[in-house]
Amino acid sequence: MRILVVDDEELARGRLVRMLAAIPDMKVVGEAGDGVSALAQIEALRPDLVLLDVEMPGLDGLAVAERPDMPPIVFTTAHSRFAVDAFEADAYDFLLKPVSRDRLLRAIEKVRARRLAAVGPRGSSRSTTARRPGSSMPAASRASMPSTSTSLPASTARSSSCARLWTSSARSSRHLASCASTAESSFASLRSAPSS
Repeated sequence: MRILVVDDEELARGRLVRMLAAIPDMKVVGEAGDGVSALAQIEALRPDLVLLDVEMPGLDGLAVAERPDMPPIVFTTAHSRFAVDAFEADAYDFLLKPVSRDRLLRAIEKVRARRLAAVGPRGSSRSTTARRPGSSMPAASRASMPSTSTSLPASTARSSSCARLWTSSARSSRHLASCASTAESSFASLRSAPSS
């Protein structure tokens, strides 16, 4: 598996590179210390996986992940508060620093399993259009949709569940069921309330 490691902390990046070097069939094809460099390397190298730090100066990891047609992403960060944002960005996994070898191996196995699931017998693709995990929409269709970060004010782009409904039909179904249940309860209260 060809991996790009992106982290603005050189020591953390170097640690991941050394850990990956000790895992069979893993090849670090590049390193980047910021989001802009990461995008350039992703375009040039076409890695199979990107280990992407969330917090970086300038363009952060979440902004990088929002770009269309990204390879599988496993986020790395020292702060668990980014977990929800990471999974809303369709991350394959989320690793807390310092990353342990066992946890890194489990994340790589998740990526491998999803890649194998997307490939049919004898390596033929089961689908003609790539999909990211958690997404019910082909990548090409998502790319033509407006980005939530540009269609909503920045303060609500990550917190608005409505802005991300299209990323998962299951999430959409749960949200709609919740809305319907709330509406039903509200109407029941209104019907039972005495009229004035």
